[in-house]
Amino acid sequence: MKNRLLSDYLKEQLRNPEFAAEYLNAFIEEGTPEEIAEAMAAILAVRNSSEAKGSFEPVVKQIQEFMHNTGLRWSAQPMV
Repeated sequence: MKNRLLSDYLKEQLRNPEFAAEYLNAFIEEGTPEEIAEAMAAILAVRNSSEAKGSFEPVVKQIQEFMHNTGLRWSAQPMV
């Protein structure tokens, strides 16, 4: 039951663009491509009320490689 409450709480928090950006950035900084992809899918599911189709993992790996090769830092920001 406790996990369900946490899950409900997280779902509610992810509706907030600032929280969603911070949540994703935490995974971008410390997570694996699979974890980043799961975070992206969770945000999409909560904010669009739909499940993500397919996996974001191949895209995440491409973005990470691009950022590494160009010396850029990847981060999420809420749209204004």
